[in-house]
Amino acid sequence: MPAEKNREELKQSITALEKECARLKEADQKFKSLFNGSMDGLVVVEGETGRIICVNRRLGEMLGYSEDALNGKTFDVMLPPKTTKPPEDLLKELQVYGGVFTQDFLHAQGNVCVVDLMATLVPWEENWAILCTLRDASERVRLEKQLRQAQKMEAIGSLAGGVAHDLNNILSGLVSYPDLLLMDLPEESHLRKPILTIKRSGERAAAIVGDLLSLARRGLSAGEKINLNQIVSAYEGTPEHQQLQNYHPGVRVETRLVEGLLPISGSSENLSKVLANLVLNAAEAMPQGGKVRVATENRHIDETEECHIPPGTGDYAVMAVSDSGTAILSNDLERIFEPFYTKKKMGRNDTGLGMTVVWGTVKDHGGYIDVKSEEGKGTTFTLYFPVLQDGPFKTVKNGTDHESQ
Repeated sequence: MPAEKNREELKQSITALEKECARLKEADQKFKSLFNGSMDGLVVVEGETGRIICVNRRLGEMLGYSEDALNGKTFDVMLPPKTTKPPEDLLKELQVYGGVFTQDFLHAQGNVCVVDLMATLVPWEENWAILCTLRDASERVRLEKQLRQAQKMEAIGSLAGGVAHDLNNILSGLVSYPDLLLMDLPEESHLRKPILTIKRSGERAAAIVGDLLSLARRGLSAGEKINLNQIVSAYEGTPEHQQLQNYHPGVRVETRLVEGLLPISGSSENLSKVLANLVLNAAEAMPQGGKVRVATENRHIDETEECHIPPGTGDYAVMAVSDSGTAILSNDLERIFEPFYTKKKMGRNDTGLGMTVVWGTVKDHGGYIDVKSEEGKGTTFTLYFPVLQDGPFKTVKNGTDHESQ
């Protein structure tokens, strides 16, 4: 009798254990389903050691790792070698304060990803762990940078509109009267040199005012039907090109223009100034001389293509200006379009607003500027302009070469 009772109790215990195992298995499946179903990257980290307990599928997709590749490793394996704060300090901050951070993480391919990191302490087994939620912040950061840049341009435009016209009236006398004085001075007069210096200074100031006026008139680009090839071809006959050859005799401008380039809408005068500023900037980067390459092409951006062109999918007429000179440092790359910001020696005709005018003009044409700079390879400015939708897009691969001395 006791044996039968024991067997019955054992059966009941086994049944209870089986039910408990089934419940735990179901709970585990639900946890995994919720954990891996999250649209955000999730990682659970031991608070004391920083060891990664588990990550979800989305985090692996964001950083390019398999789900099991990070398990058991320390938290700092996901951080770039150079971070704003040591990994142990970041881990302590997450554990003590929690909250939301914007943090750089290291992708498996070596590039840096910007993410919003939300951390909270959660009970884990007999201890505490840190549950980190990661959300891709690259788009937000990019839009914030664009907003800050737009605000800077708006501020300088307001300033320009307030003072440029008055300065222009004042400078007209400073530029014209030296010519009248020089007409009455003999060639051997010792006053000719200082008067010419005054005249050149006035012309330089007038050029700055001209760029300020261009910024103040943003949004007023004419709606002409323009072919960028014509802008490039006409550059050779401009005073800006002649001045470039005078000041930089070792620089040659080489063009490669695609046939059948699609037209855009805008202002040929403003786009000519954009090209002149970019070529001058390229020449300044090559003090020992070299080639400035100007190329055009048709390009179609579709949804399947991984492209960071903010205007999105569509057809673009593209103009690229490249040099083989000194690369732009990454810290300076974000500031090159700011007014009067430069790390180079100022050129003879440089107003300090050239790249700002380039940025404003491209934006007014609904376009986008992509800048790539690499040590030993130089810098390339690629300008994307949305085309007039007169017909279907056709990619033309052949082009024409031309080189000017």
